[in-house]
Amino acid sequence: MESTTLNTAFEVVPTAAAWTKGWTLTRGKAAPVSQPYGYKIDLGVPECLERHAMVDYDTGVVRALTDRLHTVALDNAAAVAPDGYQLSLSTSGAVSDAELRDVNGELAARGRVAHSDGVATFDQTAAVIA
Repeated sequence: MESTTLNTAFEVVPTAAAWTKGWTLTRGKAAPVSQPYGYKIDLGVPECLERHAMVDYDTGVVRALTDRLHTVALDNAAAVAPDGYQLSLSTSGAVSDAELRDVNGELAARGRVAHSDGVATFDQTAAVIA
């Protein structure tokens, strides 16, 4: 197997660094630790002690995975709640939280995003289905 760092479609290493930093910010975890293969994130919970983000890998696997990669350019458009809902936004440092509530004040959806080195990492997004 050929091992390489793929830098053709986008800059993998800085993107992975920014994403792992953003992910740890959204979860309130310690900063990612640089490893020869990428980054290690210490979670410190019994059911999941750590996570890994790899940037040095087999190119065949990467090509198969990138067929399913979801990315989008952000345009800084203002967030607007649909009719009948109230949107609340809060930001602490690089992390922003959003909550969408219905007319009765019931939580309808929520989400979190961290901004890190030009990359937005979305996490903990959920719609509440009654």
